[in-house]
Amino acid sequence: MARSDLLVSLVRAGASGDSRELATTVEAIVAEERAKQRNILADRLERALRSNGKGGPSAHAVPESAVRARDYLITYEAHLVSQSVPYSCK
Repeated sequence: MARSDLLVSLVRAGASGDSRELATTVEAIVAEERAKQRNILADRLERALRSNGKGGPSAHAVPESAVRARDYLITYEAHLVSQSVPYSCK
């Protein structure tokens, strides 16, 4: 998903109170940041997502193994896209 679409989705989810969509969108942003090696920001976003404002985990905390699997798939997809871009620009 494009960065602008993620931001719009994030605002919509927050404005409507859709915590599931909010979590899904933040997870996608985290994966994108990890793919760009921006791990500090990704960690901060994950902590913010897991925090319910009282320091405890939220009901939407995602198992670490699921996060790693998703991050791998997104990174692999980005790799495939980057490999196909030179051919599509010819």
